[in-house]
Amino acid sequence: MENQNKGRGHDLKRRSFIKKSLAAAAAGTLPAPFIWPTGAHAAPTVKMGILHSVTGTIAIAEKSVVDAEMLAVEEINAAGGVRGHQIDAIIEDGASD
Repeated sequence: MENQNKGRGHDLKRRSFIKKSLAAAAAGTLPAPFIWPTGAHAAPTVKMGILHSVTGTIAIAEKSVVDAEMLAVEEINAAGGVRGHQIDAIIEDGASD
């Protein structure tokens, strides 16, 4: 008779542990939609300033820099942006006159 009950306490503890672990995991995932943005909301853009002379005496040297920066922005945006945010490049002229 003793052998029939042997190990039952261990099984109950294990089942209880598994049930509690699953409940904790489920409870941990409930707030996820409220913490991380979903597809319903558009991610704001990240504004990036580019300040190089596009007019004036130094413009000939800095045009290639502006072109390279814009190419990088296009490639980053095509790959999904920075942490889901698209980059909005704002070019200002340093006007090296």
